[in-house]
Amino acid sequence: MNKKISAFVTSMAMLASSATGLTFAVTSHAEAVTRGADLSTSSFFPEIINQGQVGSCVACATAYYQFTNEARRALYRQNPYADIDFTYSPASVYPLINDGGDYGSWEYKAYHALKNRGALTMDEMPYDGRFDLRFYTVDENGKKTDRSDPQGINYITEGSYEYNEIVSGSTVKDAYGNKIINENDYEVVDEVDGKKIYRRIGEYIDADQYKALSYYQRDYYLPVYENKNTNTSTGLYWHEAKTYRAIPRDEEALLNALNVKLDSYEGWSLCSPNHGAKALITEEGDVDWNTEDQTEREDQFIENIKDALDQGKVVAASTSFNYLCCLDSTYKEISYKENPKEKVVIQNVTKYDKNGPIRAGHEFTIVGYDDSFECDIDGDGYTYSPGEQGAFKIANSWGTGWGNDGFIWVMYDAVRIESANNGCPDPANIYTKNSNGTWYNKIYQRNTAIEEAYIINVSPQNVKLVSEVDVMTNDYYGLNVENTYQYSQPITNYVMRSFYYNPIKFSGPIYTDITGLCGSEINGKDYMVKVYSNKYNSKTIVKGIRLKDDKGKVVSECSFINGDIYMKELTNYESLEYTLGVNFEKGDLDYDHDYDADDYKKIMEYFDILSEDISEYEKNGKISEKFSAFQLELLDSNNDGNINYEDRDYFSSKLYS
Repeated sequence: MNKKISAFVTSMAMLASSATGLTFAVTSHAEAVTRGADLSTSSFFPEIINQGQVGSCVACATAYYQFTNEARRALYRQNPYADIDFTYSPASVYPLINDGGDYGSWEYKAYHALKNRGALTMDEMPYDGRFDLRFYTVDENGKKTDRSDPQGINYITEGSYEYNEIVSGSTVKDAYGNKIINENDYEVVDEVDGKKIYRRIGEYIDADQYKALSYYQRDYYLPVYENKNTNTSTGLYWHEAKTYRAIPRDEEALLNALNVKLDSYEGWSLCSPNHGAKALITEEGDVDWNTEDQTEREDQFIENIKDALDQGKVVAASTSFNYLCCLDSTYKEISYKENPKEKVVIQNVTKYDKNGPIRAGHEFTIVGYDDSFECDIDGDGYTYSPGEQGAFKIANSWGTGWGNDGFIWVMYDAVRIESANNGCPDPANIYTKNSNGTWYNKIYQRNTAIEEAYIINVSPQNVKLVSEVDVMTNDYYGLNVENTYQYSQPITNYVMRSFYYNPIKFSGPIYTDITGLCGSEINGKDYMVKVYSNKYNSKTIVKGIRLKDDKGKVVSECSFINGDIYMKELTNYESLEYTLGVNFEKGDLDYDHDYDADDYKKIMEYFDILSEDISEYEKNGKISEKFSAFQLELLDSNNDGNINYEDRDYFSSKLYS
């Protein structure tokens, strides 16, 4: 689900108005060179994902498909031996961009999150759309029953326990960081006809506590019954953990995510409600097309996507999506090369009412194209007519059971507002008025198969210093963290949100890569961290503010702990500023402000690696694994940019002086 109303997210915009110095290079069909690309067969592109019952299509397209593809490519370019056997989890991004509910989201929010925070991998934060909203039970005939039966959520039979694949070792977590899909999270409460009955272990409240909740809060609690086979209430209510509200909080995973981040995104649009028709969409702003001709814009739009695919960039895309509605005018089946009866979209059809299109915005990914693709749109038995050549290959997030094993072909002609093929079937129920001027209830009209398209640029990061703010808050979305050094431009880490959103309780760390504030050196500087809330009725307790190196080791900190100093409580629009100094003598690798034998032992580890009979590549790998960027800075005793035996001799003499 895409909140955009019309969202087709793929990008690489190389066009702009004449004021920018960018020009059009529209290629006519007569001049076009037959070409194609298929990135879905690349080792960089992940397998088809199923978003399940959750509106996480934007996170699937941008984080899972696009960010994974770009990160794998970037790491491989940097090191052909790099481990690229990973995929990024939509579960780590969707809670950051959905305003606290399963409402769908916008791609620019996803790109903002990937730029500030990166993403967690599937191993670090698994995604399973079946468990994000509900639990299923299964009867003897295999029929599933979902959350409409409250007993069926709190209690599941042994059969459905196995059906749901609730296995030991899963690491899916709820909003509080607790694992939620693990056999140890369930307790046996009954046994009926030899079958065990399980109950979810979690947070329970009694009836009085439930009555004290607001109607909004009650939405997250379900009644608990004695067992699945009775209607006798226990008087308890169970907290339903919705993982689409589960803000990532695993410290190691969050720090690791900062090592690969999005640098920038670019896009263009044919007719987006957000951007209109734009030749260039970036974080800095939009640029108009330099032509009013719709066909020219469509030609260039299609060429831009093909150019991006030629460069190995998958394209995130969106539109008001109705590719496989029941209308015969939507798609056909053809034999494509070696694959019989592959589905191909010949036009996108959208429902309308008196207020305009009834949007069902959806995000997906363009992974290939083929200029030689042919489809008999007009049904005359030939493929010579306009619009019957060329198609994009789409990867969707609805599993391998959809389309062509999770993919589908979309004709270039389907991207056009009006078909170039005079025989293209008309959508059913043409958009019109009755004779008395009233509208039909629901009608259909052709709509472009791609409204917006984006590409992203991703790179490995040289992380040196990270700020950590350890908080407990009733409104995660209302928190901002700002970092500065002297008069530098602040680095801000905040969650993009709409004006209206559902607050999320959160307890854990908020990390920001502040390497950009360091310059060439970390040491000898004071870094200011500011935490503030921009929401009324918010409450945040700051438990600690820390600076950490890229290995997660504390460099400098201030802990606000009861009995030590005090816990800082921020309410409404209050803020907290704290400055942490980083000033260590050379060789102090454990950051305790005391150069001693422990430091020297660590220093000698470095020189032991240098003396090993291995390649320089292997040496650099070991050093990178064992030493942080800041520790290497402290190892350079004379600041000459090299760590050599002169530095070793200096530290030896310093220890025994």
